[in-house]
Order: sequence, then C-alpha cells, then structure tokens
Amino acid sequence: GHNSADAGAIRMEASSTLTVSRVVFRGHVGMMGAIVANGAYDGAAAASLAFYSTQFHENSAMHVRVGSGTTAAFYDCAFGALTDFYSADMKMWYFQYGALVLEENARADLYNCDFEAPWTLWMHPSAVAHVYCTYPAGLNAAYDNNGDTSAGTLVDYSGQGCPGDATVVAMDDTTIRTAVAAWLADATAAEATYGHIS
Repeated sequence: GHNSADAGAIRMEASSTLTVSRVVFRGHVGMMGAIVANGAYDGAAAASLAFYSTQFHENSAMHVRVGSGTTAAFYDCAFGALTDFYSADMKMWYFQYGALVLEENARADLYNCDFEAPWTLWMHPSAVAHVYCTYPAGLNAAYDNNGDTSAGTLVDYSGQGCPGDATVVAMDDTTIRTAVAAWLADATAAEATYGHIS
C-alpha cells in the first residue's frame, strides 16, 4: 500500500467495527500509517477495533491511529519499526509519532504485545491505555516531540502475574514448520520460544 491517502490500508468511519486476525500490515505509506479509525462526530458513535495476532512493520508515521472516543484491543500483536514519509503534494515530511496514536478520550487495551518503535504510544492527555503482559515492560508514552504536554494515562500491568515477557516471532513458511515440529516434540519449550500456539 504505497499511497499518500489518510490511511495506507484501512480507513474506518464513525460507528464502524473492525476485527482483524493474523494479518501483516507492512510498508503502508500515507499521512497516518496503516489504519485510521475515525472518532465520534456529528452524533455518530465511535468506531471499535480488535486485532488478534497481527503484525505492523515499516508503516509511515504510525501503525494505528485510534480516533477520539474509539476503543481498540490488541491481542498477541507485534509493532515493528516505523518510517518517515514525505508528501510531495503537501511538500512536507511526516515524522514518526508512535506505534499507536490515541486521540481524545480514546482507549487501548494491549495483551501480550511486542513493541520495537522508539515511542510506543502517542497519547492525548485524556486517552487511556491498559497494558498487560507486554514487552518491553514499562512502555513509554508521549504527546508532543519536546515533552511540554503530558501524555494520557498509561497503566502497565506487565510483570504482574505474567508468564514472562511476550514472545512474538515473525512467521513465514520456514519458521512455521520449525515451530510446529518443535511444538510436537515439546509444547512447553516451543511456547517459551515461539509464544502461545494461538
């Protein structure tokens, strides 16, 4: 999805629902990364999102933008590196915000996720994120580039009764076969290496 649209892969309007399972969003170039979920406006309800075992890599500026009042849940997801984006039409650069951008009154719940992005969460001061068993523990959040404005509320439960740091391994035809063979030989050891089979 190399384009300069608002969202490189999916743009959601208010009142819409999106559930994604086992998809890789890679290399989507646009002003707002791979997925934009617009918030509530004109009396319409906000969108809702759920992602299961989904990976985001090398998207521009951000991976997912969660609009105002929108709720998003991420289960066993991987958030890789971001890229900058130059818009020839706008004659300007769009720099990396964070893996997730949470707008006014947005909420995100993250379970067993893995982050590589330098700023993991870009949060409006009224946004809330609950983080469970996510790697690395102690995720960081920001709301502007120079730290003048405080970020929203980030509640990190990682390390509290978690089975260990989340393990996310990018799968292809070769690695999936290796993981299946390892699981058949010793399910416990394979889960420690590759994460839960689901």
